Amino acid sequence: MYIASASSIVKFYDFPSNQLVYTYQPKYTIEGPCRSLSWAKDGNWIAVVPYTGCTEIVTLKDQCKLLHTVQDIPEPSCASFQNLTKRNIVVGTKQGQILLYDIKMKSVKARYPKAKGSITHVGFTAKDTHCFAGCSNGDILLFNNVAKNMSCSLRVPKSDSVTDVKAHSLKRNFIMAGSNDGIVCVWDVNVNKVKFKADAHTGPVSSVLFHPQNVMLVVSAGSDRSVRIFDIESHTRVNKIAVENNVLSIDFLDNSLYLVMGTQNGKILIYDTRSLREPVNSLDAHSSAVKHLLCQNSSENSVVTNSSSLSSFVADEAPQPSKSTEELPSITAVKKRTSDVFGYLVQAQVQSPANAATPELLKKSYKSSLDCGDSFLNALGLDKNTTLDSEVFLDEGDCHKLVPTKEQSLIFEVGNTPKTQPKDSKIQTNSTPFSLQEQACFNASPIIPNCASTSVTQVQNVNSEYIKTEIKQSMEQLETKLSYLFMDHAHQIRKMILDLHMATMKEFIKVEDRFLMMREDLAFVTSGNGDNLIEENMNLKLRVEQLENELARIKVKDSNANS
Repeated sequence: MYIASASSIVKFYDFPSNQLVYTYQPKYTIEGPCRSLSWAKDGNWIAVVPYTGCTEIVTLKDQCKLLHTVQDIPEPSCASFQNLTKRNIVVGTKQGQILLYDIKMKSVKARYPKAKGSITHVGFTAKDTHCFAGCSNGDILLFNNVAKNMSCSLRVPKSDSVTDVKAHSLKRNFIMAGSNDGIVCVWDVNVNKVKFKADAHTGPVSSVLFHPQNVMLVVSAGSDRSVRIFDIESHTRVNKIAVENNVLSIDFLDNSLYLVMGTQNGKILIYDTRSLREPVNSLDAHSSAVKHLLCQNSSENSVVTNSSSLSSFVADEAPQPSKSTEELPSITAVKKRTSDVFGYLVQAQVQSPANAATPELLKKSYKSSLDCGDSFLNALGLDKNTTLDSEVFLDEGDCHKLVPTKEQSLIFEVGNTPKTQPKDSKIQTNSTPFSLQEQACFNASPIIPNCASTSVTQVQNVNSEYIKTEIKQSMEQLETKLSYLFMDHAHQIRKMILDLHMATMKEFIKVEDRFLMMREDLAFVTSGNGDNLIEENMNLKLRVEQLENELARIKVKDSNANS
């Protein structure tokens, strides 16, 4: 996986080795920072918009080289690939144009309505249903990607600027932006309303970011040398990270386990989201400010992990262990997993293992915390070899799936009681959503205090009842949550249907009024024309009679004169 960072040149660092792999110099070498970076869907291509010149498509499949230059769109200011395909790329220009470019056909495929100011940010919402554009005058325009017309226009409240715009990768209706006034704002574009607004920073907001898995977490970086994390549901600040220099760009790495920051002094800082006190790595990447920083897209990292919970970002107040970072390079303490199977967020707790006298035991316990899965039986303090294993699927709506192995099924048969405990048995409680102390043996179960005198059958019955109770409670909580969710969606659908019905009635009334006016005008014109024709005919008849009489008189006078 690569970390792409851009100042006047673009550098690609490999993760987790953090070694510089490629350095790319844009074709036009005029000194100035790159304006935009965008990874393609598969992570093999990256779009680079240099300070001057045309948009360049660079490939990293075998080596770093220029693949294509977009010559048809002059003076680009930003560019972004679509989320579902790497064939199309949207390019914004300094003149306010927003164009969809087909890389395969090498031509402009579509044009969106022109904006009033120059375009500073472009991108697509989830599933590419809409295209958004941030403008230099503070407008954020949202376009329908099918009809290519404008859906709505947004502005950061109490601000006339926009410094960064992002759309959520999962929620199609969430868009976030920051401004020079330090304000961070999240909109629900389905109802065109502000969902979250905060005076996040004392200086301009340089970058904003949605958490890729937890919909309710947002991250912002500002010129006040801080990075802040907010929960948009409860409208609270979850954490604040103080940085030695201004952070200009941020992104998540390795399935949101790490938060990467690009600073004004050219450094790249990598933070472990499980411990945000100090960066786990610092790279001297550029001699000037890191204007843009993006982590490579990878389908291998699409599985949701437990680090996406809210408690992963909560400030950790536990004391730091005395072991050096060389022995444990990526963590500082053994952490309990902090999310249950239904996605509810619980407080993170940090506990050192009971027998952490040697680095080997600490490493062994840490490996156990990463490998084990959530299990109610593990919460009881039972050994893995004498309990049911559980597999956890953290996708939305999944539950605990308890699948006993063949050997474990034989253990719980009547008459087959374990004679001895394995020597290296250890209690795996660090993946449970409950706050239980680690136990050293089977006899120290927090639920059954006298396990030594209790048969395995009794333990199994107690565990079974406990599991049923916990699953029942979890299902009731899930049912309540889903009922509120369905009610909310039903209310929104009903509101949209009523709005549509009202708009239809208004149009019907307008058409009916127009037809009545036309009928009245037609009746008036028709009746008036009939009377006028009759009167005109009578006048013509009288005129004809008068002319005939005058002609007769003239003939008589002529005859008298001749005689």
